[in-house]
Amino acid sequence: MATNPAHTHYRDSLRVELSEFDNKIEKLALQMKQIEPSDEETMLAYERYLDALQIKREAIEMKLDQMETVEENLWDGIQAGMEEIWDDFKLTFSRASEEFEAGQKIRAERQDLNPQDTGS
Repeated sequence: MATNPAHTHYRDSLRVELSEFDNKIEKLALQMKQIEPSDEETMLAYERYLDALQIKREAIEMKLDQMETVEENLWDGIQAGMEEIWDDFKLTFSRASEEFEAGQKIRAERQDLNPQDTGS
C-alpha cells in the first residue's frame, strides 16, 4: 500500500483540483442550459463534451482509488497513467470551454445584428 507522504500529497492535490473542476463543469453545464432550444446542434455538441468529461472524470476517480492501494514499486506506472488521463481531461474541458465561449460570442453578435429576434 502506498503510504509515501509525497504520494499522499500528490493524490490529495489531484482530488482538490478535481473538485475545482467539478465546480467549473457544473457552472459550464448551467450556462449551456441557457442556450436557446432551437440551437439543437450546438446543444448536442455541448452535451457530448459534458458526457466525455463525465467519463474521463470517472476514469480519474478509478485511478485515484488505485493509487491509494498500489504497491510502492508500481507507483510510477500508475502515476504516469494518471497524468495521461488528467491531461486528456483538462484538454477536453479546455476545448469545451473554448467552444462554448465562441458560441456565446456568435450568439451575442447575432443578437446585436437582429435585436428583435428573441430566438422564438
